[in-house]
Amino acid sequence: MLRILPTFLFSVVAAGACAAERSNCSDVPGSWSMDFRPSDWNAPSCPTLTGLVLSAPTAQASQCHEGCTCSFSEFSMRSEHDEDDFCGGGFQESCAADASSMSCPMSFDTNTLARGFCRKTFSNRQDWCDYAFDFVKR
Repeated sequence: MLRILPTFLFSVVAAGACAAERSNCSDVPGSWSMDFRPSDWNAPSCPTLTGLVLSAPTAQASQCHEGCTCSFSEFSMRSEHDEDDFCGGGFQESCAADASSMSCPMSFDTNTLARGFCRKTFSNRQDWCDYAFDFVKR
């Protein structure tokens, strides 16, 4: 019994620490960096995306990719399936130069990190481009 008790206590404390790290959306306001990685299955015509530094929850026009407008959808608490509540939202960008729009749903792993995938679609072509992203508080 004495051997099991420390393991049980460690498990409870570790689980509590992980739960405490989940974002409740109150930490969203501030400066964030957003870095993009192209997916391996993208077509060669997919552009390379540079990283952005964004103010959340309201992105400024000067913070978007050149020639684009961008915004965040509302950040709010959500739950999916059997998961605990988490902070979720999204980033959108529209670019006139290449007639594209990009949508990036996001869910926060912690108060300072969200990860996910973006899809960039084009009104003048049939294909699309996918990017993984990290959204990290600065």
